[in-house]
Amino acid sequence: MKPLNILIMFFTGVIFCSCQSQKLSLQDKSSKELLQISLNHRATIFIFAYDLPCGTGIGAFREECPEFRELSGRNDFAAVLLDEYIKLDPLAVDPDWSDLQIGEFKWKITLIEFLLAQPNIMEQLGEYELRSLKEIAVLNYQKKKMLSEVYGWGLTSPAAVCASIIMKVNPALLEERRSETSPLICNLGADSRFLDEVVELLKSIEI
Repeated sequence: MKPLNILIMFFTGVIFCSCQSQKLSLQDKSSKELLQISLNHRATIFIFAYDLPCGTGIGAFREECPEFRELSGRNDFAAVLLDEYIKLDPLAVDPDWSDLQIGEFKWKITLIEFLLAQPNIMEQLGEYELRSLKEIAVLNYQKKKMLSEVYGWGLTSPAAVCASIIMKVNPALLEERRSETSPLICNLGADSRFLDEVVELLKSIEI
């Protein structure tokens, strides 16, 4: 065999083994590990780079982040998102934090809320988990309003979670306002009065 052919075969084997190793390492990682890597991935910005984060944006992020692609195919994706969400308190912003630290904290909460609001995530949640999510999303909306100077448009994301819960348990309640509800789940901008109405509506629903 010629030296060149041997060299080609060697590098082909190295590339194949590297790809297999990466594939196995992703599969071997816990869902919690994959979530943390995904939340800190530089490509998360793609989610909000399009008019429809719930479709185009998340799809673009999935293509760029293999860890998120692996995680999004797992049955416990919603559960690990919810577990992470429970740990985050919007009022935990430290006055001594830099603008960068505050921005990263706000970004993490907003990102998790928009992911939780997606229909495929809602489908993975049982009644007990939905009740927990309802309580947390409503409470976080209220907390963010208390720090409106910090969160600004960040009120949209917990309201989007509330709207998604309503659409899962009793969609008829939002049927007349479906045209407003769909953009709410997908986009950052929404009328503040409508956001308040959605949250108050969810508070009145028993799950």
